[in-house]
Amino acid sequence: DQYIQQKIFAPLEMSTSTFQLAPKDDTALAKGYSDASGPPVTPRRIYLRPAGALHTSAGELAHFVQAMLGWGERPGGYVVDPEYLSNMEWPRTTLANLAGVRSGYGMGIYSTVTLPYHVLGHNGGIDGFLSQMSWLPNERIGAIVLTNSTAANIANIITYKIYDTFLGL
Repeated sequence: DQYIQQKIFAPLEMSTSTFQLAPKDDTALAKGYSDASGPPVTPRRIYLRPAGALHTSAGELAHFVQAMLGWGERPGGYVVDPEYLSNMEWPRTTLANLAGVRSGYGMGIYSTVTLPYHVLGHNGGIDGFLSQMSWLPNERIGAIVLTNSTAANIANIITYKIYDTFLGL
């Protein structure tokens, strides 16, 4: 955790991002919902980091996406080596990839072609929450969508609406 804080979060100006929460932090957290009219879900602590345990904001994730679009570079230098980013982004998990199609999952980053876009990113979900962080490397734009409901999977719909609107499609 300290290494990630020093080498990733600090250079990316992700000052409130953390993998560790204390009970005192609970009042500052969003409440998640599993259906549109029900009570909030009971929060769970995830102890297997980083599998869903990153607590952050859309604004701070945007700093990460900016670094990805800049091949790991931010003002002040590289946060992530561009060669390592290439390994993160290059799919290794599908038969399509073996045939030369860039579709599948690399090292923490998915790559897919959702026409008319080539999309890179990472998404996730836990009881009451869905997240979608993605970027279009060719268009050099990204989108962060964080929802506090799993009642409907709207993160992808919102993401592609953002891209379509921004690109005038």
